[in-house]
Amino acid sequence: MLTVSWANGLVLVALQDGSTSLPVIAVPDATATGGRWLLLVDSLSRSWGSRTDGAIRGPAASGAV
Repeated sequence: MLTVSWANGLVLVALQDGSTSLPVIAVPDATATGGRWLLLVDSLSRSWGSRTDGAIRGPAASGAV
């Protein structure tokens, strides 16, 4: 699921996939048809975090996005 919200001049884009595992950036094979979402998020954002229990983890948790 993708959600986008705007508050205090900041845009928050959230992706949800139902996994309970924390995301890991991996470089996919050049011929792979998937596996590039975190690379895209990482390259487009100043910081990002993750959550599995409702609490944001990572740089986004401090509001420093």
